[in-house]
Amino acid sequence: MKEKTWLPGNISDRVRDLREEWGLTRKELAQRSGVDESQLGRIENNKIRKIQDDALTKLAKFFCVSTDFLLGLTDIPDRKNYDTTVVLLPIASDTIHSAGKDADTNHA
Repeated sequence: MKEKTWLPGNISDRVRDLREEWGLTRKELAQRSGVDESQLGRIENNKIRKIQDDALTKLAKFFCVSTDFLLGLTDIPDRKNYDTTVVLLPIASDTIHSAGKDADTNHA
């Protein structure tokens, strides 16, 4: 699958492009993202001076992109922050045991 190339843009361009790419109306996006439909209209029509933090976060989470991407600060849509509560990395049991032994010998 070919990766999409994003043209430079601002939040108005990005939200509208993403919504259309996903095949959603503003009303559907509002219902699914939790952002007020009238606010979405103002965002898409570039009639808003400052987007509220919660709206920006909701849209970024809904579209699985970074807030920097939505704001037009980067053309890379991937989110770089991950919820560390769901990231579980396997740790070798011998590493845990040897760390415990080292701690025991240091206190002896």
